[in-house]
Amino acid sequence: MSSSHEPRNVPERSYPLISVVIPTYNVAEYLADCLESITRQDFHHIEIIAIDGASEDASVAILNDIGKGEPRLAIHPREKIGPGRARNEGAELATGEYVWFVDADDLVVADCLTFIAKRIEAVRPDVLFIDYQALYPNGRLRPGDRHDLMGREVPECFTLAEQPWVIDLNMASWNKVIRREFLRSVPAFWPYSPHEDIETSYSLLMEADKLSILNHVCYVYRKHRSGSEMESGRSNRHFNIFYPYEMLLDQIEKRGSDDGRAITPEIRQALFQRAIGHYASIFDAGGLGSDRSARRLIAHGDRRRFFARMHQDYLRYAPSGYQRPHGFRGIKFRLIEKNAYKKYSALEPLNKIRVWAVRFTRGVRRPLWRLKR
Repeated sequence: MSSSHEPRNVPERSYPLISVVIPTYNVAEYLADCLESITRQDFHHIEIIAIDGASEDASVAILNDIGKGEPRLAIHPREKIGPGRARNEGAELATGEYVWFVDADDLVVADCLTFIAKRIEAVRPDVLFIDYQALYPNGRLRPGDRHDLMGREVPECFTLAEQPWVIDLNMASWNKVIRREFLRSVPAFWPYSPHEDIETSYSLLMEADKLSILNHVCYVYRKHRSGSEMESGRSNRHFNIFYPYEMLLDQIEKRGSDDGRAITPEIRQALFQRAIGHYASIFDAGGLGSDRSARRLIAHGDRRRFFARMHQDYLRYAPSGYQRPHGFRGIKFRLIEKNAYKKYSALEPLNKIRVWAVRFTRGVRRPLWRLKR
């Protein structure tokens, strides 16, 4: 397992090891801090590719101003294409051995590229998972939702069949560094957002010969930002979450074992459970509890229809002999299975209190990268 001790120096090179791809759209308030957190790293063998989707604020001016003094930054203006297509274009332009997708409103932690580069040079994984912290509007930092999983004792490299629990890690685009040639072998990011990264992320897991986990906080994810892709726009956009999971679940049902990457019963169960759990987290998000600053992702008028879709996928894809998880999560799964919308809704305030209590007991970690005043 990886260590958080100071790594040894990474060998010098004349070409970029990592291409950092940043989609930008109307993020002027955060963009300079994001870029500064990358350009001030001790590890320098990177290129930074910014794909701007026709920003209407000062984002392009900020990119151009920083680009004057930063030769590693390449700026590519585009029409309004969305984050999925912007990542695809950035990956096509990349020349590094590895690609790291960073969101323009987030931050990377000081010196994290040195840790990432050391692991890459040592084992050359197809996909390297990194740990992260969540930054809330009140300035508090909390461990990522799957922080406890990152510390598991595992080999430096493994396959999904060997460690199927990895499916429970966050499947965002920004918490993994991907070998560029391998990235080309999996489906591209969807052009529709949000949830445009689900199919790509899980395909990376299922196709990889070498997965690796870096148990070191490298990323700061900004939660509940006003105007973010996740929390802005019409509520029914979140019905997008069903299509990639349904495609993946259909795919593993049809997939044979003659390609050397058998889909085991454990993988089927883990992916099914992750899909239902992800649906439920989107349904539950916002409202009461510690996340009062966030509005509901699923508006009142769409909630019964969204719940019914969860129920349909539960019945359609539950593996034979599936055992629900224990505790409160198992209760939620049972209610989804029975299409018990009213009972599930009645439990929601209790669930919010439970989530808040868990976060409170974890405590608040000190920032690993100091924001500018």
